[in-house]
Amino acid sequence: MVLGTWQRMRRQEVVALTVAAMLAALFLLGSTRPARADDVADSKELVDRAVFTIQRFQEDGAMEGFRELMRERVRGILVLPQVIKIGFLVGGSGGSGVLMARNAQGEWQGPSFYTLYQFNIGLLAGAEATEMVILALTEKGLTSLLSSTMKWGAEASGAIGPVGMGAAAASAGLSADLVIYSRGKGLYAGFSLDGAVIDVRESLIAAYFGRSATPLDILIRGEVKSPHTQPLADLLKKVAAGQK
Repeated sequence: MVLGTWQRMRRQEVVALTVAAMLAALFLLGSTRPARADDVADSKELVDRAVFTIQRFQEDGAMEGFRELMRERVRGILVLPQVIKIGFLVGGSGGSGVLMARNAQGEWQGPSFYTLYQFNIGLLAGAEATEMVILALTEKGLTSLLSSTMKWGAEASGAIGPVGMGAAAASAGLSADLVIYSRGKGLYAGFSLDGAVIDVRESLIAAYFGRSATPLDILIRGEVKSPHTQPLADLLKKVAAGQK
């Protein structure tokens, strides 16, 4: 009886490990593969979905901290319209998003495209689809996101503010380079981004702008632009101005 139970648990762990490994590999592959014809449509759809995500965060009554930081301090924002998490003891998560940066004149530049992926071993259970935004409140926070690869809990160690719904994460007294807000559906115990990796999606950048470019070219120098980004830039400017 005990042996049979142990064998069933081992099979479940192997299945979970395989699924998580495949998920992580999928997002790794997506971040490095060459540009495809579908990448043009995918990149534009991701920007459009980012608009809807920001609208929902702006309208959510639990997101006052997000709105305050957008008005007062934000230097950049990484919008991940959907981060999928799955797991049983062993799990993984991943999703793609767009990074926008605000210049000294208050104009929003971008986007640069990124993928977040994570592999977990620990007390995890369930599944969840989460909308997530990561706010860069300082130049240090923005610089960490600009790097081609950033590992959460390493490069960003000590710079991370509240994680989750963030209802109490108002701007007063908050000292952090990066702050995470999320809106999720589902059940996932043990929410954490420790060990998560954020990678540049070079194929989506090339597809969206019609040429290769670096995050610095797009977000800091402002040398690469697309008219398709204007609705997202206008919405961010509106939110930062405290308008609804």
